[in-house]
Amino acid sequence: MVIVLKIISYQKATSRMTPSSIVQSIIATITRFPLSALCSLMCSALVCSALLIGRIPYKISLIGILCIGFSWFISLTLHVENAKSRTKPSSRWHFAGGSVLFLVLAIYLYKSPPSFQVFFALNLAAFLSILIAPFVGQSATTAHIKWFQYNIWKQLVLTIFTAGLLYLIALLTSFSLNFLFESNANWVLLITNLILTPGCPLITTLVCPFLGMSGIPNRFDVKPKAYPELLRRMLQYIAVPFFFIYSIILYIYVGKILIAGSLPKGHVADIVCAFGTFGLGTYIFSYPFHDMATIFTLFRKHFFKILSIPLLLLAVGIATRVSEFGITGSRYLVLMFLIWFTLCTGFSFLKKEGQENKLIFLSLIALIVLSSVGPLQMEKVCEWSQIHRLKTLLIKNQMLVEGKIHKSTAKLNTKDADNIQSIVKYLVRTEKVKSLEELFPNTLEDPKDPKKTPLTVKKILHELGITPAKKGSDPYKP
Repeated sequence: MVIVLKIISYQKATSRMTPSSIVQSIIATITRFPLSALCSLMCSALVCSALLIGRIPYKISLIGILCIGFSWFISLTLHVENAKSRTKPSSRWHFAGGSVLFLVLAIYLYKSPPSFQVFFALNLAAFLSILIAPFVGQSATTAHIKWFQYNIWKQLVLTIFTAGLLYLIALLTSFSLNFLFESNANWVLLITNLILTPGCPLITTLVCPFLGMSGIPNRFDVKPKAYPELLRRMLQYIAVPFFFIYSIILYIYVGKILIAGSLPKGHVADIVCAFGTFGLGTYIFSYPFHDMATIFTLFRKHFFKILSIPLLLLAVGIATRVSEFGITGSRYLVLMFLIWFTLCTGFSFLKKEGQENKLIFLSLIALIVLSSVGPLQMEKVCEWSQIHRLKTLLIKNQMLVEGKIHKSTAKLNTKDADNIQSIVKYLVRTEKVKSLEELFPNTLEDPKDPKKTPLTVKKILHELGITPAKKGSDPYKP
């Protein structure tokens, strides 16, 4: 802990570290971010208690909720600090409103724990909010925003590096004790367990969060200093040239499909999403160097123009796939990327200083939250799309009449049969079988009724009177 606090202390390098200054640094961090520090302490206590007793005596979703709260309360604090510096009295109400919003979200997530992916997405959104929180509703130059964000990223890299170093020290110490002394000695086992069992979790849930918080800037109007030369060289000689080269490749492919009159391949959507994300990241990080080289000037001037054609290609491709096979998880993500890229293109026309950067991050955060909770979340939209598609096919073939399943007596055409089978496989694989309750009321799994059997792909297809295709044959995969 002493090593970590020496690294992240606000004092100048020439000043001498003392035990009192270390304590003052800890107190200053807790005083500035009390609720975030509380979330970190609670998370650490929960993880360590579970490891010590050998089981998890609480809902695992509590860990995810506390992690979200840690970043969210940092964002609220930063927003309030900048508002106070501008003598805006509404800052307290903003903090109270943000706290209530988190409480509502926490109750919702605790009562209906979502998947790990949802917790990861919400934690990502909460972290991204830190990058822009001080400037929401405040006037700020792009240069000040970029300098603040650069310092946050720098602190994140420092935190990850320090954590890796501490993990390495813990592992090497444990290995050395076991190698140099009797590995079955009680004192060796005790020290090893203390190092690995509570030690590593404490690094993750307590040391790293405090390290990260202590390095967050407390001034938001500091004049930007020189950015790392290495970053400029990487952008100028690697990132930007790669973007232009790959743009040429994509444009050649667009010309090819226009001449051939064919639709783009399925995986082109993934390529365009990666291309757009890489380009947008380069666009954001290249701002400090926009007037240092001609290549930066050309890139920033024409980036969104170059991106427009791949976006059109992406829109045509995803619209075709969704109209034919409905929405799945991967297609939902592609749609979110398409919406974000389109919004960012619109933001590029804004002339007000600092607005573009803020809106790029805010739109990304909003899309992540909308896709994670609420009626538009990914799982619900995908489930509704595939159930609607299944019902449409069943009604078309007179297999669903007045909400009741009628086993097919006539032979289905191959395309409809394969489509139905692919939907059923998708619903079973994504554990959305209960969505079929109204269609198969007597076959759903019910622990209280042993006569009911779980719905499997084979069982559902049997109820529909469809012969399963051979294993691996699924040409109409959703």
